Amino acid sequence: MPQKETHFAYVECTVCHAPDTEKHITLRFFDLVQNKSLKSDEILKALDTDFENFMALIDTNSNEILSVDELEKLALLLRQKGIRATFRGELVVKLTPNVHNVNRGEALGDCENCHLPTSPFFEEVNICLNKEDGTIHTYQVERKVLSTYLVNHFYALGGTRIRELDQIGLLLIAGGLGVVGLHQTVRLITIPTRRRRKKKEGGHHES
Repeated sequence: MPQKETHFAYVECTVCHAPDTEKHITLRFFDLVQNKSLKSDEILKALDTDFENFMALIDTNSNEILSVDELEKLALLLRQKGIRATFRGELVVKLTPNVHNVNRGEALGDCENCHLPTSPFFEEVNICLNKEDGTIHTYQVERKVLSTYLVNHFYALGGTRIRELDQIGLLLIAGGLGVVGLHQTVRLITIPTRRRRKKKEGGHHES
């Protein structure tokens, strides 16, 4: 497996070794300033809310799915509380009886299962907040967030792409081509001038 350590850090073993299970992306809060993962109670305390009211606070259009704009609002609210928050993603499986049918000898070996923009593994994205009793509250997030700067340290080559970087790259390419094109245009326009200058220089040398 290429990049084995990276795969083990962000992909559960059961993702490949229990191929019949449903899979989704879990996003967890991470503080870039303190360089540590944030606990659920830290997030809720900073937002002055609880598990039941977390979604209502962030989901401004009440469609039960957190959009990129709503997550940016969440990041801004936390920044105002002194928390420079981002999200770290992990590809996990749902806790179903199939998880126990792990087969070490057989696994999904096709890289395209993940490394395609249309990968079904990225269809469901959730923010997870854990209670002290072990129960988990999940809040659905739109898939587009995986292609933004909000998600840190989770990138599946060919599967998730940061569109802003694509746009910057295109601008750099367009700028480079523009400079070359402008240079060539100027050279074409100034051909007569350069020819007259050369003739004058040649006549001056002959005299």
